[in-house]
Amino acid sequence: MSDKLAVMFEGQIAQIADPQTLYRRPLSREVAEFIGTMNLLPADLQINDGLKAKIPGLGRVTLSENQCPAGIPRNGALLGIRPEMMAIVFPGETPKGATREARVESRDYYGDMTYYRVKFPEMTQYLPVSMKNLEGRPILDPGADVTVSFDPAAMVLLPK
Repeated sequence: MSDKLAVMFEGQIAQIADPQTLYRRPLSREVAEFIGTMNLLPADLQINDGLKAKIPGLGRVTLSENQCPAGIPRNGALLGIRPEMMAIVFPGETPKGATREARVESRDYYGDMTYYRVKFPEMTQYLPVSMKNLEGRPILDPGADVTVSFDPAAMVLLPK
């Protein structure tokens, strides 16, 4: 194990950082996808009273400086969020962060985890959402309407 890692593409270093930073705050789409699954969403940026991004299907989020490790992209932006940083809100659970309605399109059950693909209105792509299978928590069928919560602070701004 190491406390610093270098991610390289075609002989060029793309990012050197500790494992947590590489995973949570990658500098590029390539690094984000190399390290694991990342939901990448097109974002319209607004820079007036702070940095805000509008994401079709998820609405407006406010971003902090640490969510922009590569700076503010000039030629289009993507917002990335890992599937485990989103959660389906089941009855009796309290949402953490923002919530939006979605529909389960598919699911893959793996014993301790269920991997859902959900679709939000106004969004053309499906997003993976990873859920720990806890006692009493149902396994949802495709077609189920759900509430999904996400913490905008878990997002990272990346160049397109």
